[in-house]
Amino acid sequence: RFSANDLWVMLVTWGLVLLCCALTYALIHSPWGRVLRSVREDEYAARALGKNAYGFKMQSLVLGGVIGGLAGIMLAINSQSATPDSYTPVQTFYLYTLLILGGAARVVGPVLGSVVFWFILVLFDSLLRQAIGAGYIPSSIMTTSDIGGARFALVGLGLILLMAFWPAGILGNRRELAIDGR
Repeated sequence: RFSANDLWVMLVTWGLVLLCCALTYALIHSPWGRVLRSVREDEYAARALGKNAYGFKMQSLVLGGVIGGLAGIMLAINSQSATPDSYTPVQTFYLYTLLILGGAARVVGPVLGSVVFWFILVLFDSLLRQAIGAGYIPSSIMTTSDIGGARFALVGLGLILLMAFWPAGILGNRRELAIDGR
């Protein structure tokens, strides 16, 4: 069950996610996005065409910072505090996992990655608890207090397999990984 505060935070957060995805999609397909793509592919060629590569890089950095700041605000509202101890390397691992899992080549890739990552964590947690409860996994091998570590080990194994066989992520673009774009 969700409290009224939890429901409000979820609705506002998902609304911001949709708004940021729509904004990012619109920017990618605008002339500004095409200039950024040209700067990424060949900065010197973009400069030769009169584009201020440094300025466009800074604009994209600021935009990413604003989106990250919105996410941080929603995280602080959800936890009702913001302390440096709240942000551990595990948070960074989560964010990289979401990006890798969903694929960075599409706007909704990280969003899909977060949904899939959450689903996988809950699924493995539930399956391991049921297996321990039913006696399929003896208590000498694993107890309920060991589920967290085993769950992350299984997710890590899944990520290794994903990177080996599907390196672009779920929605990734294989052409983005190619050296010459072919």
